[in-house]
Amino acid sequence: MRKRLMLAGAALLLSSTLVGLDVPAASAHCDPTAQGHECEDVGPFLEDFVDIRKVPRGNTGVVAGRGSFVSRCGRNENAHHNSDNHIVAPGVSNGAHHIHDYVGNLTTNGFSTDESLAAGGTTCRLGDKSTYFWPVLRSRTGETAIKSRAEAEAAEAAEAAEAAEASADAPPATETPADPAATADTGASADPAATEAPSGAPDDAATPPGAEADPAAPASGDAAPAPGDAAPAPTASAPAPATANPGPGAEGNIGTILLPRAVTLQFRGNRFSRVVAMPRFLRLITGDAKSATNGPANARAQWTCSGFTNRTTTKYPLCPRGSMVMRILDFPSCWDGANIDSANHRTHVVFPAANGRCPSGTRAIPQLRMTLGYSVPRGASFAVDAFPEQLHNPITDHADFENVMPTRLMNTVVNCINRGRRC
Repeated sequence: MRKRLMLAGAALLLSSTLVGLDVPAASAHCDPTAQGHECEDVGPFLEDFVDIRKVPRGNTGVVAGRGSFVSRCGRNENAHHNSDNHIVAPGVSNGAHHIHDYVGNLTTNGFSTDESLAAGGTTCRLGDKSTYFWPVLRSRTGETAIKSRAEAEAAEAAEAAEAAEASADAPPATETPADPAATADTGASADPAATEAPSGAPDDAATPPGAEADPAAPASGDAAPAPGDAAPAPTASAPAPATANPGPGAEGNIGTILLPRAVTLQFRGNRFSRVVAMPRFLRLITGDAKSATNGPANARAQWTCSGFTNRTTTKYPLCPRGSMVMRILDFPSCWDGANIDSANHRTHVVFPAANGRCPSGTRAIPQLRMTLGYSVPRGASFAVDAFPEQLHNPITDHADFENVMPTRLMNTVVNCINRGRRC
């Protein structure tokens, strides 16, 4: 008991020093499938968050040329979700172990093929049947307070100490009573009470006041269509067949899925050369969903806030009131000229150098930038879906794309970019 009190006191003392972040109060109960201590150790931690105003100005992602084309595909208003990934884990249900948001192709799941995607409907304008997907962002408000790593370790140690004490107090399972007669009477004289079992054994987050589109973001996103500019209507198609995906809270992914307030899918040019058309069914990934354990070599997470897009971080940003949390996901754009995929899904299309120039032997293709904006509850109160062992580390942010544009539309994209136009 004394050990538990000491550990609890240490955790309380530590938590009293962490007053710089606005942390929501813990609820009495976590998600039914992730209760108690499990809710405490799934991450993220307070150290995974940073005030965007403390992030230095600087890196803003892949350097691009002047021309661009925006594909308008909505914000996943039709709630197309699953935990599959037909690029990295084809033919597998729940291959991603976390939930994805999908826009574009209506049929995408773990069993999708080039042919099934080509036959599918789409949420995009102009017949773009490409599939665009990324892990969902969740609100943790009402689930469990986000703690520091030290607090989580203290809670784990306290729980282990309590379990050890309970084990020490319990009699050994093979203990034999000293008096043989003590075991002789097993009839009705036994106290029935001694063996009696104990009884009783959302939706989009609200828009912050004064929220507005980021003036530094591309002007043609889907967040707030002008009057009369309706969101693209999905083309006719059967939705993706249901797959055996985990329920809410499974594998540590707890909280309410947030619908993006803004989604911009922008194809950009190259500063040093004209771009060539992407081949149909080209598959691309960006980031590393396991970078918390694999290391940062393939990590491409960029987090920021609207109004602060000249500052990006690999941590979750704490944004001022009225500013949206933004995810910027830049895709590789230097193609080997031959393949639509590769064994690691990376070597057939690589990233340009820091100045934007493609490596020798590759050809520049339109560079896809996904920009996602969210209204989130105040404070350290949100997390991206992740593999369980990644503890919702923000550096694991990633996205996937397969090009299923009609050839004519891809040619339009290329012409807009090479002529320096914004389409």
